[in-house]
Amino acid sequence: EFTPAACPAQVGCYRVLRLLGEGGSAVVLLGEGPEGEVAIKLAHHPGAALPEATVLPRLLHDRIPGFVASGQLPDGRAYLVRRYVSGCSLREASFGDLASYSRCLEELLDILT
Repeated sequence: EFTPAACPAQVGCYRVLRLLGEGGSAVVLLGEGPEGEVAIKLAHHPGAALPEATVLPRLLHDRIPGFVASGQLPDGRAYLVRRYVSGCSLREASFGDLASYSRCLEELLDILT
């Protein structure tokens, strides 16, 4: 579980602004750096991998937030930085509405093909 004490004020060259969300293996933070606002995924535990870090640099699509950087904090936690896009999550966009969920799936299929 995320605690403010576990959140660094800085991740690489990015200043941490606030928590955006949390999952089982990582937190997502809003950060600010040379590119402007970014989303920083930070692993909960030292040594835990962020497997998407090997795939994201190769995913180039106008509907996928761009990969910016990845690295590791001195305490061993991995991080991944992507361009920040404001708005709701996929879960929020499709929650309880089958038509919205279907549109989200159609968008995903379009991206993948």
